[in-house]
Amino acid sequence: NKIPSEPHYFIPHQCVLRPESTTTKLRVVFNASIRSSTQIALNELLMVGPTIQEELYSTLLRFRLHKYALTADITKMYRQIIMHENDRNCQLIVWREHPSEQIQIFRLNTVTYGTAPAPFLATRCLQMLSDANTMKYPLGSLAIKRDFYVDDLLTGSENFESLDLLRSEVIKILNSAGFTLTKWFSNHPNFFDSDCTEKSLSFNDKSSTKTLGIHWLP
Repeated sequence: NKIPSEPHYFIPHQCVLRPESTTTKLRVVFNASIRSSTQIALNELLMVGPTIQEELYSTLLRFRLHKYALTADITKMYRQIIMHENDRNCQLIVWREHPSEQIQIFRLNTVTYGTAPAPFLATRCLQMLSDANTMKYPLGSLAIKRDFYVDDLLTGSENFESLDLLRSEVIKILNSAGFTLTKWFSNHPNFFDSDCTEKSLSFNDKSSTKTLGIHWLP
């Protein structure tokens, strides 16, 4: 609970309430662009990393071409990626459970939302998983490589058999690294007979879901 003597950075944070969210209605946001007492912000020192994922336009266009579409997202994606121990002092936060308690110092041990390279690091992890499983799970590895936009999966197929196999392979690949897919949606009426899914939307369903900020009505 002591301030480290080596280089360090305290990340300001606060909670954000999102009543419309179906999973995490109250979440914590971090701002690593705030300058410290040295007038330097952590994000000013970090490499952002190149863009290695598909363009959003290409992902959405390809998604619209599938006969049977499938969406899901990785829950708490950044929290599954461990930071190198030498870098954790640059992710310090202060916290106390109650105003009467003393302020405590904590280290964030995983990739943190609000740091400049977070999207690159997460996408790079997915692409490494894809490359490592190309031979064993070809359908799943291809979907992970080209049909993810950060933590959102937008994919599909032309028949139920390949759609179900695709789902199974993606789950196996991601589970091997501690990533869990949630908020499943599909327009195939039989897709939700499997044991991994949560909610079905059919062509006759008048409800909709948001996919990368765009409403999808199957």
